[in-house]
Amino acid sequence: MLLSAHQMLNEAKGNGTILLAFEDMTARRAVERELKEMLQQKDVLLQDMQHRVATACRSSQAFS
Repeated sequence: MLLSAHQMLNEAKGNGTILLAFEDMTARRAVERELKEMLQQKDVLLQDMQHRVATACRSSQAFS
């Protein structure tokens, strides 16, 4: 849950009100978690691709 509070002042009447808002963050947190996992997977795949390219380059240099 996310709680937001804002003070609203009524200068004409000289009083104020506090506005409270509650927001369910469950879906947002799930999306953030999924995005983080996907970024980690992307990093692993990029490292693997870099390793494979480097290995292929070394192999082609050895045969030439």
